[in-house]
Amino acid sequence: MEYMDGGTLSDVISKSYLSEEEMAAISRECLQGLDFLHSNHVIHGDVKSSNILLRTDGSVKLADFGLSTQVTPEKNTRSLLAGTAW
Repeated sequence: MEYMDGGTLSDVISKSYLSEEEMAAISRECLQGLDFLHSNHVIHGDVKSSNILLRTDGSVKLADFGLSTQVTPEKNTRSLLAGTAW
């Protein structure tokens, strides 16, 4: 993954104020990313502000797939991809 020079959303909101338009844009990008994952039968499992990465050009990426799971379309059951709760 490329370097995200804006840091995490947690860092940004602890140091500065985001306008409603900026929060709406970040939310939209996160939801588009989750829609992509879900359409590929992947559940992120740990969406939080410290796992949302930002760039100064406005790019937004979801990170830390340690708790992600794969849903198999045939059985509609979850199988662990990788990671641990610790």
